[in-house]
Amino acid sequence: MTKKICRLCNTEKDIKDFGKSLGYVRGECKTCRNKQAKHYRSSSEGKETISRYHYDKKYNLSLEEYNSKVERQDSRCKICGKRPDKKLVVDRNHTTGDVRDLLCSNCNTMIGLAKENPYILQSAMNYLFLHNT
Repeated sequence: MTKKICRLCNTEKDIKDFGKSLGYVRGECKTCRNKQAKHYRSSSEGKETISRYHYDKKYNLSLEEYNSKVERQDSRCKICGKRPDKKLVVDRNHTTGDVRDLLCSNCNTMIGLAKENPYILQSAMNYLFLHNT
């Protein structure tokens, strides 16, 4: 097998241990590249870049607008009112794409599982009130 030396760890490895980009074999092995990417994603610069890209592309919402919403909502979920351990997620109307408010992941999942149908959610509320003992 063909061997190559990783430019990051200086270890000679099989060529299959290196990824490809545009048909060329990368200079760093997959292990080092993954470590490097994980470190970048966990750094404050990486988090901001990823968040900025995520909100702009997916929700047409700038990071500043997201942070402003967090501040207006006092870092609380718009449905349950709790402050989640993780970031609040952007809730949007999947038909129109319009951003609504910020929710905890549990409340956002609840709305999604109900297919954003208020009648299903009302029926679930009625069911819970009926069987509340």
